[in-house]
Amino acid sequence: MVCRTDRAVIGADGNVLYRGRMDDQFKILGHRVEPSEIEAALCALPNVQDCAVSLTTDSNAQGRLVAHIVLHPQASSLDVHAVRAGLAQRLPRYMQPSVLLPVAQLPRTPNGKRDRSALTAPPSVFVAQPAKAPGSATEKRILALLADVRPGLVIEGIRDSFAEAGLDSLDMVNLLTAIETTFGVSIDIAFLPGSDTVEFLALAIDARLRAPSVTPDSRSVGSSLADLLYPHLAIWPGRAVRDRGLFRHMPDSTGGTPLYWAFQAGWEFSALSAALAPAGLKLFGTRSGHLLYEYSDANLAAMTALLADEIESVQNNGPIHIGGNCQGGMIMLSVAKELIRRRRSVDKVILMEQGRFPVYHGDVVLMFGEGSYLNPYALMESPDAIFRAAYPQGYRVEIIVGKHGEYFLPENITSLASVIKRNIRAKAGRGSASRSECAG
Repeated sequence: MVCRTDRAVIGADGNVLYRGRMDDQFKILGHRVEPSEIEAALCALPNVQDCAVSLTTDSNAQGRLVAHIVLHPQASSLDVHAVRAGLAQRLPRYMQPSVLLPVAQLPRTPNGKRDRSALTAPPSVFVAQPAKAPGSATEKRILALLADVRPGLVIEGIRDSFAEAGLDSLDMVNLLTAIETTFGVSIDIAFLPGSDTVEFLALAIDARLRAPSVTPDSRSVGSSLADLLYPHLAIWPGRAVRDRGLFRHMPDSTGGTPLYWAFQAGWEFSALSAALAPAGLKLFGTRSGHLLYEYSDANLAAMTALLADEIESVQNNGPIHIGGNCQGGMIMLSVAKELIRRRRSVDKVILMEQGRFPVYHGDVVLMFGEGSYLNPYALMESPDAIFRAAYPQGYRVEIIVGKHGEYFLPENITSLASVIKRNIRAKAGRGSASRSECAG
């Protein structure tokens, strides 16, 4: 039977061929759902500027509602818990999206309507991701403490929920006691969704422990690492800031606000430099250690010292702006900590496409691609719980156009550059929550 909301054609043999529905309705859990009703509920919430709802069709994620949300420019990040609480007051459970994804913009049809067929999402929305293994010494020690607190407990990754794994309130108390004995710090936290994980606890502990500083021995390691970088930097565009310098700049770029960035490749440096120059930002680029050396504590400390020295040789006063993509972000965050230890003013640290979030006491901007496999809103229940623990002095999350590895291409570089320019020129204060109506 063909309904009036269905699209069909009559074939050459006279049979009716079904071509789908004429409206945008979804069917989920036996219910017919109008996405516009969900979108209206989302748009009624603070900080939501626009949104679109889609239904996943991948066989690994049948029936999952995904909300693609454009935040108001004044919003520092997507507050997942606040959005879920607001939707719970407005919609029945089956109409509440299971995935909330901030996006840079929504695709539109030629007549201005939302184009749901063109909506994209990170791969992790469709395919279950493997458990995230511990990456720091603190995370590994917490896992060992968990094994002592509850023998036989199965915690496969650092983002696994303690409550879902079976820890009760007494186990939590015993764990916090063991942490105080082992690390010598007292942790007073509420184990809420998103914060009852090894990753969150490790951040809370590291925030209370004094970070190691660069030692004289670190500098002796640096020369061999620099020798690995020089042949790669020599073929990059631009020129070194000094003889055998690790930072390069474009000689035809005019003076302006310096921005120091660690890239994966020279063409990324060239593309971003050209995009930022008209706005009065002078880019100094270096290469991360990607595929060149191991990121051991000794190597990271050595590169930190070298890059901090060179930044100070370029800029001897004023606030310093630092950034990096992928592994370059990890390196430059370490450089920012070292500069602060030297009593330099680091105004902004821009971290792009990071998978781990070490504690940093300063102003941070986190950037993720709306289609990236690293997009935390597709990987974690509550990314903000992690971000608040990692960056207690404030942070902002920016979603940019594109996928991992594609941000410096001509079609995406404008989105990346505009986010950098906006945040470097932004005032220190955060905007207040605001309400706006969605476009049709």
